Amino acid sequence: MDPLSLVVAFLLSLVVPVIVIAIRQTVKLHRGEIIQDLAAVFHSAKEPESERLIPSFEFVKFKYFVPTGLERGQRQDFQVWAWGVAVFPFFLVVSSTSYICIEFFQYPPFADALFGTHAPVALCMIAVSAAFCGGYLNSIRALTQSIQNFDLSPSLIVALATQIFSAVVLAAIFAYAVHAIYGTSGLPKGVGVPQVVAVLAFAIGFFPDAAQRTLVGRSKLKNFKRENLSVYKYTLATPVELIDGIDTEIRNRLSDFHIETTQNLATANPLMLFVETPFGVYQIMDWVAQAQLCASVGAEAMTSMWKLGVRTLFDLERAALDERCRHPELLQSIGRHLLGHKDDKSDFSPEAITANIQMRLDDPHVHRLRQI
Repeated sequence: MDPLSLVVAFLLSLVVPVIVIAIRQTVKLHRGEIIQDLAAVFHSAKEPESERLIPSFEFVKFKYFVPTGLERGQRQDFQVWAWGVAVFPFFLVVSSTSYICIEFFQYPPFADALFGTHAPVALCMIAVSAAFCGGYLNSIRALTQSIQNFDLSPSLIVALATQIFSAVVLAAIFAYAVHAIYGTSGLPKGVGVPQVVAVLAFAIGFFPDAAQRTLVGRSKLKNFKRENLSVYKYTLATPVELIDGIDTEIRNRLSDFHIETTQNLATANPLMLFVETPFGVYQIMDWVAQAQLCASVGAEAMTSMWKLGVRTLFDLERAALDERCRHPELLQSIGRHLLGHKDDKSDFSPEAITANIQMRLDDPHVHRLRQI
């Protein structure tokens, strides 16, 4: 046994999850202090308790104020033994697989297997190593996102261990299948079997769910429900860069919280984002209000109404319901964007336009943002 291989396998399999669990506790304490500061702003002793209840803020407190004690009947945080039980399968899978892969790369005939005669076992090890690298990187990404979202749990660590193991097994089966089909003759001219297997095996490890869906979709199994791929042409997502104030760097930061489209942002809890991100609460509220307008009217109508002074759904509300802003010609312009086509010159009744806007305002996420 190579001591260096054992050390590397130990670091990959045990030190990483332990560090992630320790960071989770630090994040919990830090965000708890922010929530206490918010509580001082929202809760005033001059108001009755019933009038001080803000559901959005209560959800934030419910997520982070988790006691570690053992009071009976009280919601508790995960105990130390639960983390230990969850880390064990992750340690077992990662340590054994990483040690075997490291020993394989240090084995001298590896170069001959890669560039010369690639026997089934050597090709299988190439696929296993690539799939393990992809699966481990995907696990690190998932653990990082779970810290940002504060949803790290023992079950997640067990699920990641299962994904890595499944990816390794699937990659090994894939390598044997490729060898059985192409043998030692290789792929078309200029393409080597080991190189193709390594790339596809890495994709299997990094995108395990997509690999399984592809495998089932291309199979000829009867009575197995498959996806209707034609519906994907209707599922175009609007990126959050459309929102005024969000650039690619901010989008990458928001993606850690699973916010990548305007619909995700429109339904997000602004107070939760304020606690979990470095952005200001008023800035976040403006982003959410813009996203709600985009999710309601669409990206094309939203950008067209910018020149009318309508940036958020609340601007749309003022244009229709506030007597200081309500004007027939303005309502007609808004109505053409909401009810007509791009070059539509038809007129719509003010009552129909107002009713349509009121219908868009009667949304639980809009009511929540208004309450905040």
